[in-house]
Amino acid sequence: MKVLQRRIQERNEALFSLDKIKIMAYLRKYNLPTEASSDVVFWAGIYKAICNIKNAPEPIVEEARTWLNEKGFSTTISL
Repeated sequence: MKVLQRRIQERNEALFSLDKIKIMAYLRKYNLPTEASSDVVFWAGIYKAICNIKNAPEPIVEEARTWLNEKGFSTTISL
């Protein structure tokens, strides 16, 4: 379980930093998709992820919700 906890902590630190360079480094480290058709699409994905992390800091979630709403995106992730 410690490995999972470390990965969650690492993910949260990257996403909650709202630092694109740090987020991209995290994504590359775990071979996750880093390509987006635009900067808006990139941030939409990041902010949607933040909105769906249990116990995310409320100020960061509120910033994510506001950004998504202003850009016309929902806060949910659909597959």
